[in-house]
Amino acid sequence: MINIKGFTLVEIVAVLIVLCVLAVIVVNKYSDPGVDSVIDASTIKVALRQTIMNAMSDLSSSNWNISVGNKEVQIKNENTSVAIYELKKYDGSFSIQFDNLGQPQNTPSLPYSITIDPITGYIP
Repeated sequence: MINIKGFTLVEIVAVLIVLCVLAVIVVNKYSDPGVDSVIDASTIKVALRQTIMNAMSDLSSSNWNISVGNKEVQIKNENTSVAIYELKKYDGSFSIQFDNLGQPQNTPSLPYSITIDPITGYIP
């Protein structure tokens, strides 16, 4: 009798089935279409906060604003672009100007339930 060592066909098929199930779980976890919306909301919040901080730290009476359009966010001082962020999914548009206290001078409708406190400029 010859003793042959190795895996049986059943063991190989079982391992392949487990690997396929794990691959399906991983692909579904990272291909969620809602992720792009969360990333865009976070990007817009970061840009708003940066614009508010720039407006509050600028000693001149320059006009700081943020404009969103064409799947990008632009932070501007007067008419000069200071920073540009790319958005993945959001294709709407809005613009907000801030005074030197960080208060918004206009209140457009913001996406993703983003709110700005009109007195303090706080963004939760």
